[in-house]
Amino acid sequence: MLRVVAGLLLLGRTAGGDVAVALGEAPGTRGQYFQNELQGVVDFLADYYNTSFSLTFHGPRAVYTAVAGVEDRVSGRLLAREDLIPLGSATKPFTAAGVLRLAERGALGLGDRVAPYVDPWLRRDLGRTFVELYGAGAANVTILELLKMRGGLQDYDDALYQNKTFRGEEYVPTEVVGDAPHDLHCAPGACGVYSSVGYLLLGLAAATARNLSDWRALDQGALAFGGDPGPGLVFPVRGACADVPGVVHQYATRVGNGTYGWFDVIGDSCLNAWTAGNLAATTQDLARFWHRLFDGTLLSAASLAVMTAFEPLTWGWFPGLEYGAGLMAQAWAAANGTYSLPVLGHGGEDYGSETALNGYVAALNASVVLASTSYDGANCSLSLAENAYAKDFAACFAYDRILHAINPAFPRLRCKPADAAADAAPGRCLGTLGS
Repeated sequence: MLRVVAGLLLLGRTAGGDVAVALGEAPGTRGQYFQNELQGVVDFLADYYNTSFSLTFHGPRAVYTAVAGVEDRVSGRLLAREDLIPLGSATKPFTAAGVLRLAERGALGLGDRVAPYVDPWLRRDLGRTFVELYGAGAANVTILELLKMRGGLQDYDDALYQNKTFRGEEYVPTEVVGDAPHDLHCAPGACGVYSSVGYLLLGLAAATARNLSDWRALDQGALAFGGDPGPGLVFPVRGACADVPGVVHQYATRVGNGTYGWFDVIGDSCLNAWTAGNLAATTQDLARFWHRLFDGTLLSAASLAVMTAFEPLTWGWFPGLEYGAGLMAQAWAAANGTYSLPVLGHGGEDYGSETALNGYVAALNASVVLASTSYDGANCSLSLAENAYAKDFAACFAYDRILHAINPAFPRLRCKPADAAADAAPGRCLGTLGS
């Protein structure tokens, strides 16, 4: 996979020029055809899963965005292009880019041990240092190892913090570190373990490198962009999602007592492990980030090479997934036994919204982002398993339709909703519940 990805990165600009011609990205009938294709994708998905979707394709010369579905179940308001959707771990590429920018300026080193950068925060809030928490074997964990998920750190209990969030509890980043397991899964550098704790620690390290005394003062957008990222990319740090102008209503699944349904979590915290998960974005601004990342605007060629040096995760969540520094390399299986063009990006879920198609397609010199305001489908006429598979099917379906619209010769992807027969009856569907 790594060899294929590297080749596509080198060929991306040439291929992208051909695609620009094929799309007719100057105003005209071909561009309108492509816009109509995107609108058809989100119209179908919004109707099928009874939730709202935003989809952006950012080509070499033009940007296409389509939205569909009800964003607020109470008022009936429809999703708009400018709405901000919380996207969880899609934050990690921004954190990685910000840390790499600090390294480029000499504010920290990628080979530096992380402990001296995070100890002031851990000692102040937890009364213990990084090594006192994780043991002597963690003393040499580096900044680069955390960026690449190679530090050996295990992840925190997401269900615990989901419940805290749903109870309206506020927390600080060091609390997540304190509650996480402190046994290393392996020696630093010896395995690949997906850990949001590592990215939260990178946020603390960045705050130290910026000489900050309050973690909330870290401007995550400016850290990644070197300036104002614009109104379509925000990183909430305190308070409810409802307190952030433009953030959408998000709907989480609740199952119990012989019933199930979906409840609005806009009144809950948007922090979601801070630098590991607090991004709220429009799909067009997120697509713009991918272009600026890969065209060399944000990072040097050397830093981008660090981000795209992929290695497989080996334990925990998604063994085998190719992971770089804040980047995943993903491809979807095609019906003819091949795979789609890879997407270099990062998926993410908040507790009531998600993206599973989010990144840069080097062979097209294009980026594509699909986001939903419910991480499950919310359709009582579908089985619970089909609703739970919504993000996976929607990502595959949207990418397949986009590739086929660009070139009908691209192999069709194998996009199949979950098998409804495998769904255990959860009880009576109540539809949308109160917050």
